[in-house]
Amino acid sequence: MDSPTATPTATPNPIPAPPDPKPLVYVAGPLTTGNMALNTNRAIKVWASMVRSGLITPFCPHFTTLGDLILGESLGYEDYMRYDFEIIRHCDAVYRLSGASSGADREVTLAASLDIPVFFESTVEGVSSGLMEWAYGFCVANGMKVSERLRYAATGTMPSVRRQSARVEMAQ
Repeated sequence: MDSPTATPTATPNPIPAPPDPKPLVYVAGPLTTGNMALNTNRAIKVWASMVRSGLITPFCPHFTTLGDLILGESLGYEDYMRYDFEIIRHCDAVYRLSGASSGADREVTLAASLDIPVFFESTVEGVSSGLMEWAYGFCVANGMKVSERLRYAATGTMPSVRRQSARVEMAQ
């Protein structure tokens, strides 16, 4: 009598590991005040700096300008503000770029009313040290293993170096 053969079973797709617990940071800044292309360019450069930091997951509403180009039309200003307000409610912090913007001011006011920390740009096309230090603390407090390189980038603190003193005994 033949023994039953096992039928091969499909290996289920493994569940991906959860992402590192990086803070979600909303980038608020001028968009429609002044030159829209320059404002978008600047915001996206800051967004890219945050991504490269390895400590922050940024949300940049300035990317909606691409959607407007693709659709050939724009949502109304208040429609975008409602959308942005909904996103901010899910964020861990807001980063306010410099420059006049009544919309960004409204976003900061909402964040403050929700006790969401707000950081203000202190460097041009860069991320403020205050935000980086806060993001580092957020990541560590939430269990992210942060490399010495990221710690230095965020805090400016050099990794601790343990020095072992060499003891030389002279033969007598």
